Amino acid sequence: MTALAASEHRSMERHSLLLACALVGLVLLTGAHLVGPGARQGTPRKMTSASFASPPFPAPPPPPSRCQLDVAASPWARHCQRLQRVCLDQSTIILYDDQYQELDGKVAGALPKLRISSNKVFAWPWRGREADAAAAAATGANATGSAAGGADAAEEDEGDSSGGQQQDRRRAYEVQMDYHRHLEPPRLRPATAQEPAAYLQSPAFSTCTVPVVLAATWRRNFWHVMDNSAVWFAMARRTPWWEHLKFIALTPDGLGLSHPERQLLPALGPLALQSLGDASARLPPGHPPGSLLFGQEGGPPLSWEGGEQRCFKDLFFCGEKIGTAKGAAPGDARLKGGVPRELGAWGQELVAHVQRQQEQQGQQDQQPRPPNDASDRGGGSRRLKVLFLRRDSEGRQLLNAEELVRCCNGWKGRDPGSGAALTAECRQVSTPDLAAGVAAAQDADILVGIHGANMANSWLMRPGGSTIEVMPYGWGDGPALSLSMFNGVDGTSQLLWWVLVTCDPALSTPGPEEAAGTGSSKWWPRDRNVRLPWPALEGALAQALAAGGSRQRYLEEWFGSRRNLLYVTEDGVAAQGGGGCPAA
Repeated sequence: MTALAASEHRSMERHSLLLACALVGLVLLTGAHLVGPGARQGTPRKMTSASFASPPFPAPPPPPSRCQLDVAASPWARHCQRLQRVCLDQSTIILYDDQYQELDGKVAGALPKLRISSNKVFAWPWRGREADAAAAAATGANATGSAAGGADAAEEDEGDSSGGQQQDRRRAYEVQMDYHRHLEPPRLRPATAQEPAAYLQSPAFSTCTVPVVLAATWRRNFWHVMDNSAVWFAMARRTPWWEHLKFIALTPDGLGLSHPERQLLPALGPLALQSLGDASARLPPGHPPGSLLFGQEGGPPLSWEGGEQRCFKDLFFCGEKIGTAKGAAPGDARLKGGVPRELGAWGQELVAHVQRQQEQQGQQDQQPRPPNDASDRGGGSRRLKVLFLRRDSEGRQLLNAEELVRCCNGWKGRDPGSGAALTAECRQVSTPDLAAGVAAAQDADILVGIHGANMANSWLMRPGGSTIEVMPYGWGDGPALSLSMFNGVDGTSQLLWWVLVTCDPALSTPGPEEAAGTGSSKWWPRDRNVRLPWPALEGALAQALAAGGSRQRYLEEWFGSRRNLLYVTEDGVAAQGGGGCPAA
């Protein structure tokens, strides 16, 4: 090789080396840009909306936490069905326990039967009816005021019906023969070798989130959902690990939550309420359990771990009617003797829940009023706040509500205890949602309304408040149908409940179905309108004032002897006690 050739060869080697170094440097710089300090191995990416707009997908979450929860000693294990090692997928519960598999020649065991009571009924939410409900809500119709009949009551409205909704109720009888549709339990199946997602093929069962699938009775009726959830709340507040409870509403055919379910059930616990359809939606590729999906930022956590979970060590299905009791025995953590229907405690929890939401949203601009007890009635003059609950429907109307409000605003009296002068500030109110119900109830000393689900707003009142329930002619001749019975045996309630029973047929007019001769005649008396004489309401106000806001005094002097029942004729209160309407 000549000297020139050797020199050119060495030059080419130097250029090649420089080029190689440059390429290595470029790769290192590019790698540093792609990886970066925020995406080091073991550091999960922060979930934002932009995270899901384009690749790369979010990093897998850290291994799940391990929690030691004594689920077997809880009220849920006593009153609901417990399933173990399960995953949720598209409204189906998948069972992973080996007893449901064919292994080593062993025949697979029979799947458990999820039990659901016959009183878990609902009416189909036809599209036309939903449109009427939306229109009613837009105009201020009372979405929490539907009637509270028995479990077989022929009604299922979210609230007070508009005339269009009443027509739809009749349509349900004519078109839908199986009016009392029953909720069906979720589907069950054993796990297979062909699971459609990696997290279902190799599940990591959460030990920290415990789903509870709830089946409500008349899920579009405010009172029935209030009643159901008061029982569930009594169970939840006796669960030491209650913050791990994930409540899931069973809805028919994967439908969304009803209005009462959306309003009431989120207050049961800190984790987000979901329908079974939403809580079991299949996670898209690249989003393992523990991650958040697009649009889920903010709001209550979806699980104890924070993100979506689909597989659980324990799950409870509460489909049967839960046995109730007047109270819980000391030390009965599992409530073996029955679950107390604690409407008083539940109502106050709902108030606190709404107030927390308003504080977070910066909407609360005034301090809560003090309890409405006897000490609140001392010295000086005082204005008694009396609110009349409005029903935006054809049936169950106080026909002379405006006259009653005028008479009430002109009323003057004296406190029986202190002798202080009393006047009244009276008006009608609508309660289209829970927040409106809380605002009205917290502002009132006395609530007045006709029998129906809107009377459940009474448990949202301040302690020591009174409610006056008006029963239409032929429906309330006796205490059994009044919500006052639930209130009287509730050890957590501080509410005083009075009942005005209409005894004169001239004081009632037919409701829409009775007037048309349609529907079941069994329910006609319940839906009648009432013209309430002012002297009768004045007599009830006097009884409420005499109790002085004292729950103990009310129980001893009125409820125990049924003297909270006042029988009404044209002249006012004609009788008092449990003897029924006086003879004509």
